[in-house]
Amino acid sequence: MGKPLNSNRIHASVIKGLSSYLDQLGLDLGSFTARHGPVLGPPESWDHGYISLEKYIALLERVAEQQRDPLFGLRWSLKQGNSGGFRLLTLAMRFAPTPLVALQTMVRFSSLGLDVRDCSVEIRGGKVNFDWVFVPTVQEPHQFLDRYAALVVERFRSSFGEPKIDPLQVDLTRTPPENVQLHRQVFGPSVSFRAERNRIVYCLSRMEAPNPMADPEVYSAMVELCERRLTDQVKAADFAGHVRDIIQAGVSSPDLTLGMVAKEIGMSPRVLQRRLFETGHKFQELHDDVRRAIASNLLRTTPLPVSEIAYRVGFSAVGNFTRAARRWFGMTPREWRRAGAIPVGDLRP
Repeated sequence: MGKPLNSNRIHASVIKGLSSYLDQLGLDLGSFTARHGPVLGPPESWDHGYISLEKYIALLERVAEQQRDPLFGLRWSLKQGNSGGFRLLTLAMRFAPTPLVALQTMVRFSSLGLDVRDCSVEIRGGKVNFDWVFVPTVQEPHQFLDRYAALVVERFRSSFGEPKIDPLQVDLTRTPPENVQLHRQVFGPSVSFRAERNRIVYCLSRMEAPNPMADPEVYSAMVELCERRLTDQVKAADFAGHVRDIIQAGVSSPDLTLGMVAKEIGMSPRVLQRRLFETGHKFQELHDDVRRAIASNLLRTTPLPVSEIAYRVGFSAVGNFTRAARRWFGMTPREWRRAGAIPVGDLRP
């Protein structure tokens, strides 16, 4: 069985909403990403696969800079709602017995649409606390955090009849903007910043009220489908881990290609690319991760010459290895060895 990989990802359908909104602003997403990255894949693939969460977050920050709008994510949420995401989960929430069950369902199946860390619902003192923290490698995701929190608030505010469900309190881990007026407009007057965890607080009695849209049969069917997708996710992670194992076994070859790995697995290169994309991975990224992890380990734990390590991770020239090390570690292999540091997100070989 393959080793689990870093699954820090988000459902690619969010790109459709971003592309549509940028069209309204006169900005073509394809042209923008061609200049600034990342590679998003063809639009026809956005409904089925996953993309890197870090790269998506970085894209939103770049767009905000280009638009000179530090509140781009929040403003986008006001003008365009949840136009992307995982549809099965959205339907399950819509037909849940109560808003509280909808929230618990969202937390239970959150990984189908987005990877978060320590996502939970807690009932305490007549209140419902929805807490979440993004994965540790994600730093200062202002635009994404604003939009995510705003979409959660709007979903519960508008989806469960009257009276509307407004949050009692919203705490965000981000630093406060220069002007908090728009945040107060979206989240209410009790919004705070620099919190240890992101938290949205609701009144328990309102969250336990019946959902006028409730449909037990539809809800049960959607939950069953979500459970199947979770099982499929585990199988997909095993597949990506298997690909990684094959790359690791042949990493010393400077000619290791997608086609060679596909042949080893017993499928065409095109099918392998598609299967990896569906799990939020690309072959070249996996190859690069394996090389980085092995090189880091050999530099830290062995006295092998840099030229030998370069050969072992598939570089035919030390100069190419040195350039790769600068990209991986921010320094040369020798400097990295002397520093004795461990890279963020280092993978074990």
